[in-house]
Amino acid sequence: MAKDYDSDVKLICDITGNSLCQGTTEDFTKLFSDRFDTLRTQLRSQRRELMKAIPIKRAKKTKDNESQLIGIINSIRTTQNGHRFFELEDDTGMIPCIVLNNNKDLFQTADYLLTDEIIGVTGSLSKNGHDEVLAGKVH
Repeated sequence: MAKDYDSDVKLICDITGNSLCQGTTEDFTKLFSDRFDTLRTQLRSQRRELMKAIPIKRAKKTKDNESQLIGIINSIRTTQNGHRFFELEDDTGMIPCIVLNNNKDLFQTADYLLTDEIIGVTGSLSKNGHDEVLAGKVH
Protein backbone atom coordinates (compact mmCIF):
# COMPACT_ATOMS: atom_id res chain seq x y z
CA MET A 1 0.00 0.00 0.00
CA ALA A 2 1.19 3.48 -0.84
CA LYS A 3 0.34 4.71 2.66
CA ASP A 4 3.04 2.38 4.04
CA TYR A 5 5.80 4.37 2.32
CA ASP A 6 7.20 7.82 2.95
CA SER A 7 6.35 10.41 0.30
CA ASP A 8 9.78 12.00 0.48
CA VAL A 9 10.65 12.73 -3.15
CA LYS A 10 13.60 14.91 -4.07
CA LEU A 11 14.66 16.07 -7.50
CA ILE A 12 18.37 15.43 -7.71
CA CYS A 13 18.99 16.90 -11.13
CA ASP A 14 17.33 17.88 -14.38
CA ILE A 15 18.82 15.53 -16.96
CA THR A 16 17.81 17.83 -19.82
CA GLY A 17 19.40 20.93 -18.30
CA ASN A 18 16.42 22.90 -19.62
CA SER A 19 14.32 23.31 -16.48
CA LEU A 20 13.67 26.97 -15.81
CA CYS A 21 11.20 26.68 -12.96
CA GLN A 22 11.34 26.11 -9.24
CA GLY A 23 7.79 24.78 -8.78
CA THR A 24 6.39 28.03 -7.37
CA THR A 25 2.82 29.26 -7.69
CA GLU A 26 4.03 31.71 -10.34
CA ASP A 27 5.53 28.84 -12.33
CA PHE A 28 2.24 26.94 -12.10
CA THR A 29 0.27 30.01 -13.22
CA LYS A 30 2.65 30.57 -16.13
CA LEU A 31 2.22 26.93 -17.21
CA PHE A 32 -1.58 27.25 -17.36
CA SER A 33 -1.41 30.65 -19.10
CA ASP A 34 0.95 29.25 -21.70
CA ARG A 35 -1.26 26.19 -22.20
CA PHE A 36 -4.32 28.40 -22.64
CA ASP A 37 -2.56 30.73 -25.12
CA THR A 38 -1.28 27.79 -27.16
CA LEU A 39 -4.66 26.05 -27.38
CA ARG A 40 -6.47 29.33 -28.09
CA THR A 41 -4.08 29.97 -31.00
CA GLN A 42 -4.67 26.44 -32.31
CA LEU A 43 -8.45 26.76 -32.08
CA ARG A 44 -8.39 30.10 -33.92
CA SER A 45 -6.17 28.78 -36.69
CA GLN A 46 -7.84 25.37 -37.13
CA ARG A 47 -11.52 26.23 -36.65
CA ARG A 48 -13.01 28.68 -39.13
CA GLU A 49 -15.88 29.34 -36.70
CA LEU A 50 -13.44 30.69 -34.09
CA MET A 51 -11.12 32.81 -36.24
CA LYS A 52 -12.69 35.99 -34.86
CA ALA A 53 -12.99 34.87 -31.24
CA ILE A 54 -12.95 37.84 -28.88
CA PRO A 55 -12.13 38.18 -25.17
CA ILE A 56 -15.03 37.66 -22.76
CA LYS A 57 -14.74 41.21 -21.42
CA ARG A 58 -15.26 42.58 -24.93
CA ALA A 59 -18.12 40.16 -25.67
CA LYS A 60 -20.04 41.51 -22.67
CA LYS A 61 -19.84 45.02 -24.14
CA THR A 62 -20.59 44.17 -27.76
CA LYS A 63 -23.94 44.65 -29.45
CA ASP A 64 -23.29 41.87 -31.98
CA ASN A 65 -25.94 39.19 -32.34
CA GLU A 66 -23.40 36.39 -32.16
CA SER A 67 -20.04 36.16 -30.41
CA GLN A 68 -17.19 33.70 -30.72
CA LEU A 69 -15.39 32.95 -27.44
CA ILE A 70 -12.54 30.70 -26.36
CA GLY A 71 -12.11 29.89 -22.70
CA ILE A 72 -11.64 27.40 -19.92
CA ILE A 73 -14.67 25.71 -18.38
CA ASN A 74 -14.71 26.82 -14.77
CA SER A 75 -17.78 24.89 -13.63
CA ILE A 76 -20.56 22.88 -15.23
CA ARG A 77 -23.91 21.60 -14.04
CA THR A 78 -27.42 20.67 -15.14
CA THR A 79 -30.16 23.17 -14.26
CA GLN A 80 -33.50 22.29 -12.69
CA ASN A 81 -35.07 22.56 -16.15
CA GLY A 82 -32.56 20.08 -17.58
CA HIS A 83 -30.36 22.56 -19.47
CA ARG A 84 -26.53 22.41 -19.32
CA PHE A 85 -25.02 25.45 -17.63
CA PHE A 86 -21.31 26.23 -17.52
CA GLU A 87 -19.06 29.17 -16.74
CA LEU A 88 -16.47 30.02 -19.37
CA GLU A 89 -13.37 31.93 -18.26
CA ASP A 90 -10.47 33.59 -20.03
CA ASP A 91 -7.78 36.04 -18.91
CA THR A 92 -10.25 38.95 -19.16
CA GLY A 93 -13.24 37.59 -17.26
CA MET A 94 -15.93 34.98 -16.85
CA ILE A 95 -19.32 34.51 -18.51
CA PRO A 96 -22.11 32.04 -17.84
CA CYS A 97 -23.21 29.90 -20.80
CA ILE A 98 -26.25 27.73 -21.24
CA VAL A 99 -27.06 24.95 -23.69
CA LEU A 100 -30.80 24.48 -23.97
CA ASN A 101 -32.03 20.90 -23.87
CA ASN A 102 -34.25 21.39 -26.95
CA ASN A 103 -31.12 21.47 -29.16
CA LYS A 104 -30.45 17.71 -29.08
CA ASP A 105 -27.13 17.65 -31.00
CA LEU A 106 -25.57 20.50 -29.04
CA PHE A 107 -26.96 19.20 -25.76
CA GLN A 108 -25.39 15.79 -26.42
CA THR A 109 -22.02 17.49 -27.07
CA ALA A 110 -22.39 19.46 -23.83
CA ASP A 111 -22.72 16.21 -21.91
CA TYR A 112 -19.04 15.52 -22.63
CA LEU A 113 -17.71 18.86 -21.34
CA LEU A 114 -15.26 18.76 -18.43
CA THR A 115 -14.02 21.42 -16.03
CA ASP A 116 -10.61 22.89 -16.96
CA GLU A 117 -11.22 21.98 -20.61
CA ILE A 118 -10.45 24.70 -23.15
CA ILE A 119 -13.26 25.10 -25.67
CA GLY A 120 -14.63 27.50 -28.22
CA VAL A 121 -18.23 28.67 -28.10
CA THR A 122 -20.33 30.54 -30.62
CA GLY A 123 -23.62 31.98 -29.51
CA SER A 124 -25.61 35.08 -28.76
CA LEU A 125 -25.85 37.06 -25.55
CA SER A 126 -29.08 36.70 -23.63
CA LYS A 127 -31.70 39.23 -24.61
CA ASN A 128 -33.02 39.52 -21.05
CA GLY A 129 -30.20 41.79 -19.91
CA HIS A 130 -28.03 39.12 -18.33
CA ASP A 131 -24.39 38.62 -19.34
CA GLU A 132 -25.13 35.11 -20.49
CA VAL A 133 -24.25 33.32 -23.72
CA LEU A 134 -26.87 31.07 -25.21
CA ALA A 135 -24.46 28.56 -26.72
CA GLY A 136 -25.18 28.02 -30.38
CA LYS A 137 -22.24 25.68 -30.86
CA VAL A 138 -19.44 24.22 -28.77
CA HIS A 139 -16.10 23.67 -30.54
